[in-house]
Amino acid sequence: CPPPLQPPPPPNDRRPPAFLGSDHSKDL
Repeated sequence: CPPPLQPPPPPNDRRPPAFLGSDHSKDL
């Protein structure tokens, strides 16, 4: 059977792809 659908990420983790990188440390 197909794997269960993963729950949506928390609202705090919702970031544009641009943030996933060196810019991520700037957000901290």
